[in-house]
Amino acid sequence: MKKILSIDGGGIRGILPAMMLCELERRTGKPVSKQFDIFVGTSTGAILALGLLVPEGKKPRYTANDIHGLYETEAERMFRKSFLHRAFGVVGRFLHTQYSHREFEQVLKHYFSDLKLSDLLQPAVIPSYDIHGRNAHFFKSTVINLDDRQPDSEIRHIIRAATAAPSYFAPAKVPGYPEAAFIDGGVFANDPGLSAYTEGLELYGDEEEEFLLVSLGTGEAQREVEVTGWRAWFHYGWARSLLKVMMDGSSDSVDHQLRHLLKSGGNDQRYFRFQEKLPADDSGIEQLDRVTPENLARLRQVGQRMIDRQSAELDRLCRLL
Repeated sequence: MKKILSIDGGGIRGILPAMMLCELERRTGKPVSKQFDIFVGTSTGAILALGLLVPEGKKPRYTANDIHGLYETEAERMFRKSFLHRAFGVVGRFLHTQYSHREFEQVLKHYFSDLKLSDLLQPAVIPSYDIHGRNAHFFKSTVINLDDRQPDSEIRHIIRAATAAPSYFAPAKVPGYPEAAFIDGGVFANDPGLSAYTEGLELYGDEEEEFLLVSLGTGEAQREVEVTGWRAWFHYGWARSLLKVMMDGSSDSVDHQLRHLLKSGGNDQRYFRFQEKLPADDSGIEQLDRVTPENLARLRQVGQRMIDRQSAELDRLCRLL
């Protein structure tokens, strides 16, 4: 049986799947890189998926706990306001993207140095979107057809391309793709589970393999999107809300489709989805960029609640891993 790991996008809410991955390593006693055959991650999920596959010899350089620590220690640097935002406040929102991609790139350089896709310990697929070519793009460490070969891109450039959420970060340029400008893959595949399953079929379908797919969410927003009052007249607020709605809607759709495609047969469960509802209050916990110590603590609480609530299902999964 081939085992596939799929991780949603969600900015700083990546703390939730990071905690789940820590729990998988704790319960199985094995690094995540040894538990799965294919890794797929959108946006913040790309940081997790690729981070777990960075080699140190033939072993992973980072544990799940190390990658979880990246979110805790580097959050403020990853989401540092751009100069125009600091200088002009609210007006700066209309002049430039909100965050400095240069600070983020320095973090990626520190953790991933110049490692390339070909260096990864396991096959990985990372969705992004090319706004110049107007097409979905999948950075892949493994291809079957030689005609589909891609440049052997550096991991840090791929993560930068995969996480360039509109209005948050500027589109990314990736060496080897001179005509492209990449943005966050969450605009079309925030839950990349279906793309992950398709990749499994492409890699192993001819071998009549059974698949086990594990999908990790970053929290399901519950707060109502405001459509009246001043927000209805203020396009910036609408644009950011629309991005979140698109991401939530695509995740719900993919979950629905995978539950039908990977129906359990008898006692064999082939699809696991770990997700938790976020508080429906005005604390800002659903925001992709709320990196205050208070919000990080709240996200940890939500992550622990997800682990506790789905503990029995986690045990069932660990027996299969």
